[in-house]
Amino acid sequence: MVANDPSAVLNAVICGVIVIVLMFYRRGDATHR
Repeated sequence: MVANDPSAVLNAVICGVIVIVLMFYRRGDATHR
């Protein structure tokens, strides 16, 4: 993985954000019900 490649960095950041959002969404939904 090349750290100097903006595409790779952006892709990694997006993936990480999506995973975190899904985890929080599932936890919040489970807690709300």
